[in-house]
Amino acid sequence: MGLVQVAYCVVALDVLTVLSLWLKERNKKYILYIFFVLFGFFFTIRTFEFPDTKNYYMIFQDVNNYSNTLELNNVILINIFKHLPFGFKGFCFCYVIFNELILIKFAKNIVGKNDNFIEIVMILLASYFSYFGYLYNGTIMRQGVAMSFILLAFSYLLNHENMKMVFCFIVAFLFHYSAIVGLIIFFVSRITIKKRKTYYIWYMLIIISWAGDISLRFYEIFKYLLLKSVSIFPFMSRYAYYVVYAMNIRTDGRESLKDLVFLVIALICLLFLKNRNEIYESFLKVFMTGVTAMVLLNCLNVGYRFYDYFLLFEMGMVAILYNTQTLINKKQFGMLVICVNMILLIAVVRFLQSVA
Repeated sequence: MGLVQVAYCVVALDVLTVLSLWLKERNKKYILYIFFVLFGFFFTIRTFEFPDTKNYYMIFQDVNNYSNTLELNNVILINIFKHLPFGFKGFCFCYVIFNELILIKFAKNIVGKNDNFIEIVMILLASYFSYFGYLYNGTIMRQGVAMSFILLAFSYLLNHENMKMVFCFIVAFLFHYSAIVGLIIFFVSRITIKKRKTYYIWYMLIIISWAGDISLRFYEIFKYLLLKSVSIFPFMSRYAYYVVYAMNIRTDGRESLKDLVFLVIALICLLFLKNRNEIYESFLKVFMTGVTAMVLLNCLNVGYRFYDYFLLFEMGMVAILYNTQTLINKKQFGMLVICVNMILLIAVVRFLQSVA
């Protein structure tokens, strides 16, 4: 299936997820199992119309030629699946299942297994595959798993399970070296913001920066810092190459639809900040950092490869809000979350069509 066909399937599952929220608890569990498999199935049977899929197929067929540049975990998995009857399709399915299982474990770490757990998992899966799952399971599979492991590592950090946190971080790094971004995420989450109005000032500065489209000016600063980082972290040289030499820079840095949706999500998350919650604020700080990076790096064609690590932390806020908020009906809130994220699906399909 091509880009549009898979998108239609995701929309159908998103709609069915919304309708399933009103089913009996026992039926929801069965629906979750079905959706769990279907999300994996749809991305497994995708065609080469999805960017990077053909590259992954070539790597899978001749992994030895790429073993010096490919991360360890990917080499191991490819060598395992090359000896199984499932082949490349099974390899792709494995990556999707990895992401789904990690997301479920993440939800359990954040809210625990309670009466809302099945609904929370259903909403998270539907929201995830409307943007992050579609982009990173359909194209950049290695980074998709790395991002999920960073999210899981963060949940262990919040629960003070440091050994598990370190383990997940190392696993993420061995799936994709860009997971080093997790160090920035852990640092940002520890910053103390004492006054709630600071978040609103931060948000207003983001809006002003986005309206002024300052990403092109910020690019020069980012390029300088990235080149300096190569002397400390030599493996960053590949990313420096992309940013400085191999990347097309957009003269208009903004991606209006995607930007607007994430700006709206940030505003919604701020409106639910009334009751100060330390864990919620940790996710909010990381997410707001991602929105800031999105505005500053939008002129880079692959800037999303950096700031999506931060934007994925939307999942934590959704789980916490669904579990605790009382301002509106929970099911209506879940429907709102899924519908907002479905708009992102339009943006990501357009983007992939432009680079396919």
